[in-house]
Amino acid sequence: MKFKCLKKDIIKSIGITENVVEGKVIYNIESNVLFHLKDKILTLTATDGSVWARSRMMLDESEGEGTIAVYAKKIGSILKEMPEGVITIYIEQNERINIESENGKIKHLIIGMKADDFPDYPEDNENINYITLPTKEFVTMINKTISSIAKEPLKPSLRGICFEKTDSKFIAVATDGRRLALIEREFDNVSEGSYLIIIETKVLSEILVTASYEDAENIKMGVTGQQVYFHIGQYDFVSTLIEGKYPNFRQVIPKDFVYSFRVNKNDLMSAIRRVVPMINDLRSKKIIINLSEDSLKVKGINNEMGESAEEIEAKYSGEEYSVAYNYVYLQDALKNIDSEIVTFMVNSGSSPTMIKEIEREDYYYILMPINISEE
Repeated sequence: MKFKCLKKDIIKSIGITENVVEGKVIYNIESNVLFHLKDKILTLTATDGSVWARSRMMLDESEGEGTIAVYAKKIGSILKEMPEGVITIYIEQNERINIESENGKIKHLIIGMKADDFPDYPEDNENINYITLPTKEFVTMINKTISSIAKEPLKPSLRGICFEKTDSKFIAVATDGRRLALIEREFDNVSEGSYLIIIETKVLSEILVTASYEDAENIKMGVTGQQVYFHIGQYDFVSTLIEGKYPNFRQVIPKDFVYSFRVNKNDLMSAIRRVVPMINDLRSKKIIINLSEDSLKVKGINNEMGESAEEIEAKYSGEEYSVAYNYVYLQDALKNIDSEIVTFMVNSGSSPTMIKEIEREDYYYILMPINISEE
């Protein structure tokens, strides 16, 4: 089989599929990306065993049809270094893959593998009830929660984002036990029904990448058994759902708060950034916030090196109060707040803090304080 395509087009397609592949063993079939050509449609498929990615390209010029597997990292790196323009790819019967630049001066030969052992793509079926979500809104839900996923979780259920659907309402939540991000959206024309599922980080990260350059207004999402399906433009994704019971996140959200204050987000982020060099080598990553009448002081103390502090304006009325946080978690929360003014709702002791936008209840961040005396 033989086909021609623009470099920019195949780079996008192979980039998505290559990201799914984790294997570094050339002769492991799941370290390969599958090329399938038929009726001027080139389909690229890759999997790591639990997450699948598939892209489709319409070709203007192709000959024959066939299927071959090729080491993903190798062909991906070769294609990225090819000059812009048309690339010709010709696959011989003995799994020899020839790649040639438009001017014919650059040529590569890669030895591929027979596709017989490549796992079958888990095709969807008519029993899957798909819902259609605005791509922009779904991407927002991922972006505002993904940083709160546990990096090295003791509980497997914390390795992904929990999505809870109740008819037209959609909730995404992620937590690592020290912080929690929750966003709620309501969509029109979404079929009735409810479920609670936990989706792998990897497939959600791939959707973010795809949405950044694929001009698709909507994304289709379907759940069946232990798998979730996504269709976005010319790309399809399938992921095995994470098993296990997600923690009851509603239990950790306080109903009442003792203190509250408002502060300019950019002022607070700048103050944190200037204090961090003093404490960025501390295990606790602790930053202290001292509150007094219409004033907020950000302080970082390094018992061996010194301390840094900056005072900024804040809307606060009440007794003097101090609270400490992991500054990395606090920065993550602030980065995902869209409004200029941020509201902090605080309790005394070790109770969680709520960080949110003014007069918005559909997105908030829950952060556990650190003991001020903790090192």
